[in-house]
Amino acid sequence: METRTYEREKLYKEIWAEPMTKVAKRYGISDVALRKNCKKLNIPTPPNGYWAKVQAGQKTKIPPLPRSRGIDKIVVEEKLNISCKLIKSEILLFLSKEQRQTVMEFISTVTVPDKLINPHELIKDTIQYFKSRKESTRPSTSRVMNFDITDEQKERAYRILNTLFVSIGHFGYSVQIKAPNAQHYRNYEPRLCDNITYINLERDCVPIKFREKQLKIQHEPTKEEIAKQRKGPFYIPPYDYVSTGIFTFEIDEYHCKRKRWHDTDNRKIENQIGEIIIWLMEAVQVVKTKREESELEAKRKLEEKLERDRKEKIEKHETELLETFEELASDSDRAEKIRRFAKRIELKCEEITDAEKRKQVLSFIKWARDKADWIDPLIEKEDEILGGREYLFDLLEWED
Repeated sequence: METRTYEREKLYKEIWAEPMTKVAKRYGISDVALRKNCKKLNIPTPPNGYWAKVQAGQKTKIPPLPRSRGIDKIVVEEKLNISCKLIKSEILLFLSKEQRQTVMEFISTVTVPDKLINPHELIKDTIQYFKSRKESTRPSTSRVMNFDITDEQKERAYRILNTLFVSIGHFGYSVQIKAPNAQHYRNYEPRLCDNITYINLERDCVPIKFREKQLKIQHEPTKEEIAKQRKGPFYIPPYDYVSTGIFTFEIDEYHCKRKRWHDTDNRKIENQIGEIIIWLMEAVQVVKTKREESELEAKRKLEEKLERDRKEKIEKHETELLETFEELASDSDRAEKIRRFAKRIELKCEEITDAEKRKQVLSFIKWARDKADWIDPLIEKEDEILGGREYLFDLLEWED
């Protein structure tokens, strides 16, 4: 448990010495929560516009601390801090116990500064893009983050994102901007609205979104807008969007266990950076696990396909070889049939008395036997006219 103490006199001096937001940050709570504690302790708080008057050099009056209502101190027992909670939960289990402890110790020191110092390269390019009026001085849109933040809140957004990017880089992660939707079109120049910011670790990444809740109100056309519309085609927006200063950070990945963080009365996004870092690391690991499972499944399917192809090839080869042997067997039968017939002719030839006729028949018998030998797959013979035939033992040598 963590103990947080609010002492009446000390807190009174602090809130009249500095803005409530700064004091609240030191206590690790929101300025709204701090005002509630002041009300409980009967401490007067600076009215709206007080610090603007101070900065302008105007004289301001600090009300005295009223008498106590009997409560001079508030002691709050906080729940386990993020390090303890996450150390005991099933998170970052892909790291060793020592590595997890190192991560927890580091994030416990992460704070969002009041001023942007040494901005990350993507933050720097994004600032330059929106500040530059000339196209020639603007960075490429591929280096600019696309987030829905009003101009009044951009400086705060830059500080938060810069802290996140620098901190996550401490563990080897990087930040990258891609325009995946634009890649579907050939020779298509990505627009700023196509950009998506990713947190990467080697081959794996998760997309993030950072936006501000804005109020949609009916637009009241100005005199200038009405005058322009009368002169010619001129679009007057139907709505205006008003800044609320309420931020949302989102990990835009389906399989993530924790995805969104919001500004609340008790906790601003600045005070949730540690949690965001941890869940980003967890999200990238989830993506990595899914990728590895997918690769193993793809490898298994490929091996199954190769095995099927191998069996089909063997079956095809067996079928073709069997057909070949059937053809050879048929050729062998043909050869034997010709030889038997030639033998019968030879026996019949003995009855021929005409010498010239007998010579012709014997020549025919020799021709028939030569052709039978050429057809026979067990005899290696090449015919002068018909060429060569498959020789069984050459076939067996090929099969071997």
